[in-house]
Amino acid sequence: MRRLDDSGLVALINKQGEKGLDVMYRQYRGEFLNWGRSYFRTSDNHALIDLYTDSCLSAYDNVRSGKYRLTENAGFKSYLFKIAVFKFKNRARGLANDPIANSVADFFEKFEKKINNADARTVPEMFPQYEKIVDDNEIDETRKHKVKIVREVVFCEMTEPCKSLLKYIYYDKLTGKDITALMPYKNTDTVKSQALRCRRKLAEVLNRKFKDEGLL
Repeated sequence: MRRLDDSGLVALINKQGEKGLDVMYRQYRGEFLNWGRSYFRTSDNHALIDLYTDSCLSAYDNVRSGKYRLTENAGFKSYLFKIAVFKFKNRARGLANDPIANSVADFFEKFEKKINNADARTVPEMFPQYEKIVDDNEIDETRKHKVKIVREVVFCEMTEPCKSLLKYIYYDKLTGKDITALMPYKNTDTVKSQALRCRRKLAEVLNRKFKDEGLL
């Protein structure tokens, strides 16, 4: 893949939307993982990829909304990595600066402990059994309500391939290579690009739902 300079990447994001998001994700992913292992002192690639994905989505939104402007003092890669540092620090402090991302993370964490090996086709039928996924003593009613909304969106509103892809990545902890054997993707890069689109689609639906419920 031909590497784009900052102006070319920003222009692509503004003109072609998610195509630019895919290019950004692939262009800096390897560099971020190498840098992140050292900076965050971790070998957990899954956690780093999750952090990187969230950072890419935030950078993309900032470009599209006009919050990000090209400057001579800082390159786009530096800007993207600073977003990751900011998100990491806020997660470490437990700050709910991103209610959508935090609610999704709550749901993934609680749900996978209960049905890590569940078949995606049977999950909707299991909702009554797992109505108390989140302990009353662990989080407040608002967070419980958000987690409930995430559950309903992931398993009742998300369509294929996103429904299965989210399950494979977050519940079954499958690698990109494993997923290519289960779903019609030619390589792991295609899996990553589709996963990024699914995450964005999920965030858009949750943003609307949370606003309708007065949770944002």
